[in-house]
Amino acid sequence: MSACYWGPMVVLTRTKGGNYIVAELDGTVWQERVAAFRVILYKARQHITLPTSIEKWIDITPSKLQELKGATT
Repeated sequence: MSACYWGPMVVLTRTKGGNYIVAELDGTVWQERVAAFRVILYKARQHITLPTSIEKWIDITPSKLQELKGATT
């Protein structure tokens, strides 16, 4: 079985359980949390420019991000 790679992604926050909430480079936030053991460190060969304000970049509101962070599965 070959590995499935979805990256690169940007880690937005870490939940109390140790899972990550991630977003694609276009700002689309995944609605599912990602287990820490599934995250692979990515060393960029070229600089990746991201906006300074995360709230302007991602496609959800800060309150929805907090809801995702606090949700239990």
